[in-house]
Amino acid sequence: MIICKKHGLSGFCTVCIHLFEGLETAWVAFPGFPGAALTTVCVHCAEKINLSELDHLKDMTFDDQLNMSEDAFEKQLEIIDEKHRQITTKTICTLCYDELQVTHYRKASLPDPFPVYENTLVYQDRDQIQQLEAYLKTHFTFPEFRYSIFHQDQPDRSAIQISRGNIRKPLSIDVYYITEQDQQQQLIQLVDTFFERITKKQRLIRFYEKEDVICKTLPNGGHSQERREGNVLREVEIK
Repeated sequence: MIICKKHGLSGFCTVCIHLFEGLETAWVAFPGFPGAALTTVCVHCAEKINLSELDHLKDMTFDDQLNMSEDAFEKQLEIIDEKHRQITTKTICTLCYDELQVTHYRKASLPDPFPVYENTLVYQDRDQIQQLEAYLKTHFTFPEFRYSIFHQDQPDRSAIQISRGNIRKPLSIDVYYITEQDQQQQLIQLVDTFFERITKKQRLIRFYEKEDVICKTLPNGGHSQERREGNVLREVEIK
């Protein structure tokens, strides 16, 4: 994990400098191999380092890799590392990588590689997201979460969770235990009112019947809680 100035805590991958700077648009991915960086390079770099020499890894299963001898495994990592050293790469977060993909696809006049959310509140808009949460809690009385797994990071037990969006998903507002349609509509109207002054409009509101939590007793006598998606009563998305 890395902390990206634009996207916050995120996974990461590497790209060659030509893709990062927008000088090339054709992408070639290193085959996946345990212990090796997830890397994507341009066709120019792929040819330069003879990346096709790693094509045999594409058909290998994870079990095949685990069954390799230690010497063979280490040798393969050395080969991959040597190819990495022959090119200049840039480490970026996975969301930066997604944005880079969209930019390159559009430069090449290709359809977007996935549904794109460019008009939603993201990590950099966290102040506005906090304002949204405060506004809703001030103007609406929420039920309480009943399981600590849901509210342990919140200052109160209000059964609402707001998650920032990114290029792959919109800002989401998840509400629990509000089953009456009149109350749901009241909350939807409050959200609409708040967003009248927000330029980024994309959002998703989901009303869940209840929390869906599985409580387990551990061998040591302790307890664990596992959260599941749960039953969605109503969903409203502004695209």
